[in-house]
Amino acid sequence: MINFTAAYCEIEATYLVPAGSSINSIAEVDQPGKRLAVTARSAYGLWLENNIKKAELVQFDSADAAIKAFVDEKMDAYAGLRPALNGLAEKLSGSRILDGQFAAVQQAVGTPKKNAAGFAFLRDFVEEAKRSGIVASLIERHGVTGRLSVAATTRGGVDESDMLTAHGGPEMLRYGDAPDPVAGPGEVVVDIHAASVNAADYKVRLGSYDSKMKFPYILGRDFSGIVAARGAGVTDLAVGDAVFGVCDAGIEEPMPRRSRSRPRSSRKNPSDSTMPTPPRWR
Repeated sequence: MINFTAAYCEIEATYLVPAGSSINSIAEVDQPGKRLAVTARSAYGLWLENNIKKAELVQFDSADAAIKAFVDEKMDAYAGLRPALNGLAEKLSGSRILDGQFAAVQQAVGTPKKNAAGFAFLRDFVEEAKRSGIVASLIERHGVTGRLSVAATTRGGVDESDMLTAHGGPEMLRYGDAPDPVAGPGEVVVDIHAASVNAADYKVRLGSYDSKMKFPYILGRDFSGIVAARGAGVTDLAVGDAVFGVCDAGIEEPMPRRSRSRPRSSRKNPSDSTMPTPPRWR
């Protein structure tokens, strides 16, 4: 029996749309009247079979047959793995690959279950390798950027945070588990390497600052870290990018390890893909 870590990298499954298509995001594909081509019995095809609710999913015995029907029948989208779609997009003039993913083929590290200490080390190493940019740098070094992506970091779906339970003094803060944020359309999730509490947070805690907050509430809007996931429509940031920024009002969630933000409030680190020391984030 084998214990597996969380994935350290993945191959994204997404859609190719034809020239002139009005579809700009993955969420727009599963709509009434849309026809999607996919190779039958593929892992991502099985995912679509179970998750496509409104569009018509048309399955073919081979990728060649699916691509031919996509072109000849003027279908709305062709589903596939990003590496193959990159080559296909070069052949089909004007076609576009949608940003993001609807599923992914993931790669992880395994060790026998009896090797408990070794598994604990591998689990923590994989998470740190993703957070620190090691995996992203290896993908770039080996020339597979665009074919492989850094998998999102994970801590079992929860994170530990100091949360404000009501307006008031420090006695209103409680330390406990909070769910990991999920990137919605136009948003990214950032694994936090550094965060700060400023004067606005002081006013928020006292209740004298207008904020769209719900309790329990996690203070802090300024952050720096690594992009762990991105929602539909995000084009200017990629998983693995080192970024700094400020959360939009109303979605402040700079947990010790993870935060949700919109790209217009986040900026790439201009120097390299590794995390700098705090003074360089000014």
